[in-house]
Amino acid sequence: MSMNADGFDDLFATLNSLGNVGDKIGKKALRAGLKPVVAQMKTDAPKGDGSLGIPTKTNDGYKKLKVLDVKRFKSGTFIGYAGINAKNFEETKHLLFHHYGYGNKGLNFNGQPINMHVGWMTKSYEKIKKDAQAELEKVILDELDSILKG
Repeated sequence: MSMNADGFDDLFATLNSLGNVGDKIGKKALRAGLKPVVAQMKTDAPKGDGSLGIPTKTNDGYKKLKVLDVKRFKSGTFIGYAGINAKNFEETKHLLFHHYGYGNKGLNFNGQPINMHVGWMTKSYEKIKKDAQAELEKVILDELDSILKG
């Protein structure tokens, strides 16, 4: 899942004008903004006792959710990834299946759709989005203040 920070065009334009220092600040700010997102995802992630067809030993996959990567593209766009990717897929893939829903073939092979947790990552992000953006803005402003004063 990637984070989209709306309304920060002026701040990111200032970061772009700072060059490498701006890149470092942008990455630091995005990582700081993603931390509350991951914390909320860990709280909201489906956890079960094995009754959902998930073996009990894999129910702690929510603990493996993390801030994964922050990239800056040539266009000046910063993108941060949190949650699940190839680095932690084996431990968290059941959470991805719950996010999108899946067909449970079970013993009777009817292919019953399982959709009880569909969209949980998006819902989790929506809950914490304002706090995450506030954290991102705080880090950017603090870093810019220290550079401009310092």
